[in-house]
Amino acid sequence: ACLYGATSRAFRYFGRNRPELPAGCPERLSLDALAYIWNFERDAAPLIEAALQDHGLASSTVIIRSRKAANRFAALSA
Repeated sequence: ACLYGATSRAFRYFGRNRPELPAGCPERLSLDALAYIWNFERDAAPLIEAALQDHGLASSTVIIRSRKAANRFAALSA
C-alpha cells in the first residue's frame, strides 16, 4: 500500500505541488525513499516494535497494513 501510494503520487504530481504541501515543495521521489519503503518491514518495523515494547505501548498499538484496514479502523472511531 505504501509503495503503491508513493509511486502513484509521484507520477500524478511529479514536478508540481500536491495540494496538501506548502508552495515551493514540488513532488519528487528518490531511489533512497523507494528503498526505505521497500525495506521498511525488514529494517525499521522491528526497531519500532522494540521501542513500543520497551515503553509499554505494544499492547495499545494498532498495526494497520492496508488502506482498507485504515478505512475500517477510521470508521470505528467515527
